[in-house]
Amino acid sequence: MEVDFQLSLSYKNLVLYLIKKYGKAEHDYFTDDFCSSVNKRVSRSSEGLFCHHIDEDKAILLSSSTHARKNPFEYQKAERLVYCNLLEHLILHVKIVVEPKHEKANLNENVGIGGITHYLCRIINDLFIGYKTKKQYLLTAFELIKDNYDDYVKVLRYFFYTLSELKKIRYSYLKKYMSEGFGGRFFSKLYDDLMKPDPNHLISSAELLRLKKTAELGDFHAQIDLYYLYNIGTRIEYNFDDALFWLRRAAQHENANIQYLLAKILINNNPTNENTEEAIEMMVKSAKSGHTYAIAFFDTQIEDLIDSITTIDKIIFWYKKLYDLSSNNIKDSLFEKTLEIVKSDLEIENIISFFKEYANQSDYKSKEFLLKLCLWLKKDKKEKELLKWVLLQAENADRDYQHLLGFYYSKVRQTKNNIERSTYWYNRAKNNLDQ
Repeated sequence: MEVDFQLSLSYKNLVLYLIKKYGKAEHDYFTDDFCSSVNKRVSRSSEGLFCHHIDEDKAILLSSSTHARKNPFEYQKAERLVYCNLLEHLILHVKIVVEPKHEKANLNENVGIGGITHYLCRIINDLFIGYKTKKQYLLTAFELIKDNYDDYVKVLRYFFYTLSELKKIRYSYLKKYMSEGFGGRFFSKLYDDLMKPDPNHLISSAELLRLKKTAELGDFHAQIDLYYLYNIGTRIEYNFDDALFWLRRAAQHENANIQYLLAKILINNNPTNENTEEAIEMMVKSAKSGHTYAIAFFDTQIEDLIDSITTIDKIIFWYKKLYDLSSNNIKDSLFEKTLEIVKSDLEIENIISFFKEYANQSDYKSKEFLLKLCLWLKKDKKEKELLKWVLLQAENADRDYQHLLGFYYSKVRQTKNNIERSTYWYNRAKNNLDQ
């Protein structure tokens, strides 16, 4: 079958095959080197064909003016274009992803994958679902592949069992995304078929036993292979619990990519929040190792998890795990959550003791929170005890506390004495700095 033959080719040879099949492109993709306008003569959509940029193994979105301008115009020349039908276009992108990254590929761009998950699969899924598009070129394109659903499944299965180990880690969650159409539509038949083991690539009992024995001995790569086998379900029946078991074992090797992946899986499959602490533990370890996405997580996604905290013990756990990584905004959110859930005198004592511990390590935020606790406690006995302790630190020339006391007295009841105290401590802090 032609799909099997195309899947057997390298990306480079597949391009050559398609050029021979459909003929060479005769026109550049854009009309000028500023990439301001697509050349209408480059289109063969009336034949159901798409135009693929050969150099999309080096750069993403080359048909977009914005991205095209960031790359050499040579990528837009006629000799760097190839025609293909929808399924062949998908195979080209699959080949880009599964093959080693091109040495000239742009840094920080995951070439090929976006074309699969955000464009081609969505188009194909919508057409197989029966979505009534008004775009004639898509209807024409579908006519060429409408009888090739099994080939479509075969291409996607090929994608999963051909990935390298690193890409297995990165793309192990993609079956759901590959089953989506545009506008929230979902191709459930495709998803169900992708979740079934591929009868042509089943793992043998002997190979599975060997892999498990190697993994039990602590081999990282065998553990990753088992995670992927059970999570993807291409060569063995899908089993989330077994996949998670082996991923946890692999995470013990202190690999930042694995720690991040485990954290994300625990967060996304955690409706009761029972695995939140483990997820945060893994995310913190990954971030401390410099994992870019793990670091970004603490700036963009942590707030929803903070909302789920219900006990002071969990608050303290989170403070300890996040303190070295989190921005002041995250710390402020944790403090606000503290005031929201703290109830008993014992909980107040525990949180004060915790902040004192960090304050004694010269952590300014902890000192600030102690003064804010004083304001929150108001005329409570514990406010007097805590304020007395803070005053002692300030008298011992701690400039942070001196400045914070100036703030504190400016916020409590506006009496002459408090205004004078505020001025006094602000001046002490200033004089301390001048010295």
